[in-house]
Amino acid sequence: MEISLGTILFYAGAAGLVLFAAAGAICWIVFRRKGRRLLHSIETEYR
Repeated sequence: MEISLGTILFYAGAAGLVLFAAAGAICWIVFRRKGRRLLHSIETEYR
């Protein structure tokens, strides 16, 4: 069974996109909860 380079690149790109989206969603959920406190503490720290 011959696997073309295009197929490999397509699946690699799709997997990367899914991982990127999952990581982004997790970060967004976490930072939506902690983000305001974190940003506020950073602002007060460097002011």
